[in-house]
Amino acid sequence: MPVSEKFLAQCEGIEKTLKDAGVRAELDRRNEKLGYKLRSAISQKVPYVIIMGENEIQKNVVSVRKRGQANTVEFALNDFVSLLKNEIEKRR
Repeated sequence: MPVSEKFLAQCEGIEKTLKDAGVRAELDRRNEKLGYKLRSAISQKVPYVIIMGENEIQKNVVSVRKRGQANTVEFALNDFVSLLKNEIEKRR
């Protein structure tokens, strides 16, 4: 989920990377405030929300918020994809 519309292109690349890895992903392209998008994701019980802004792009990381937790954790994209794949395999 981009902090603003100017980060949408980077988020689309992340969405493609996740989908190519076999992870179900959906990009929130609405032109709404970040807090509104987060509340919407929480109400839909989205397990992981990736938040992308200028800091994340400069550091080349993704900021991830797990459902039920208030804090965010930064991951390299490849590390996060590996984490998700492991979690998916455990559930099968």
